[in-house]
Amino acid sequence: KNAALLHQVVSIIVNNTDTAILTVCLGSRSLLEVSVYGTYMLVVNAVNQLMTSFSNGLTAGFGEVIAKGEDEVLKKSYSSYEYMYMVILFIVIACMGVLILPFIKVYTINLKDVEYVRPVLGALFTLIVLMQNVRIPGLTIICAAGHYKETRRQAILEAIIHLVVSLSFVWKFGMAGVLAGAVCSYGYRSCDIVLYNNKYLIKGSGKMSFIRIFRNGIAVGALICLGIFIIPQEMTSFISWFFYAAGMGSVAVAIIVAVNYLAEPQEFKELLMRVKGITKGRK
Repeated sequence: KNAALLHQVVSIIVNNTDTAILTVCLGSRSLLEVSVYGTYMLVVNAVNQLMTSFSNGLTAGFGEVIAKGEDEVLKKSYSSYEYMYMVILFIVIACMGVLILPFIKVYTINLKDVEYVRPVLGALFTLIVLMQNVRIPGLTIICAAGHYKETRRQAILEAIIHLVVSLSFVWKFGMAGVLAGAVCSYGYRSCDIVLYNNKYLIKGSGKMSFIRIFRNGIAVGALICLGIFIIPQEMTSFISWFFYAAGMGSVAVAIIVAVNYLAEPQEFKELLMRVKGITKGRK
C-alpha cells in the first residue's frame, strides 16, 4: 500500500510541477508562458485520454494470467497487446507531430498577447506524449504483477531527473527547458520499464519492444517530415484543419499498418484473429 502511494505521489510531482516551475522561475513572463503551456496541454491531455482508453481494464486480465503462472499465455498475449498499442500510438503521434501547430494557430487566432505557435514546443510536446505512452504496455504488466515496491527507486529517480533538468534549463531556455526535463525523465522511465519487464516479468520481451519502437519511430519521423512539408502549418479555420487532419490520419494509418504488417505478418494475423474472436463473442 505504501509503495503504491509513493508511485502516486511521484506521478503528481512528475506530471504537475511544470506550471509551478514556470511560475516561480520566469517572473513577469510567467503568466503568459503558463497560458501558452496550458494551451498545448489541451492537446496533450486529449491525446493521453485517447491512448488510456486502449489500456483500461487490461490490468486485471494480465494479473490473473500472472497469478496462474501461465508464462507462455502471458508472453503471447502481451506481445499482441503491445503490437496493437504501438500501431495505434504511432499513428496518433504522426498526426500530432504534423497537426499540433496548425491546431494551436487556429485555436489562438485572435490572441495577440504572446506568440503561441512555436515549432520547438510542438516538437517537445509531441515527444512528451510519445514518452508518456510508449511505456503503457510495460506499465500495465508491472501493475498487474503488483511490483510497486520493486520499482520505487526507479520512480523516485524519474521525479529527480525531471526536477533537476527542468530547474537547470528553465533559466536559459524558459518553457523549452522545463519540457526538456519532462522528455528526459519520461524517456528514462520508459526505457527502464521495458528493461524491467524483460528481466523480471516477461523474459525476452525487451528486444522486440525496442525493435517495435525503433521501427515505428523511423516510419513516424518520415511521415512527420513529409506531412510538415505538404500540410500548411498556418491555418485560419477548423474546417481546413479537419480536412487536412482526415487526410493525414488516413495516410498515417495506411503507412504504419503496412510497415508493421510487413515486419511482423504473423503477429498481425494473430491480432486480427483475436479481434474477430472478441467481436463474435459480443454478438
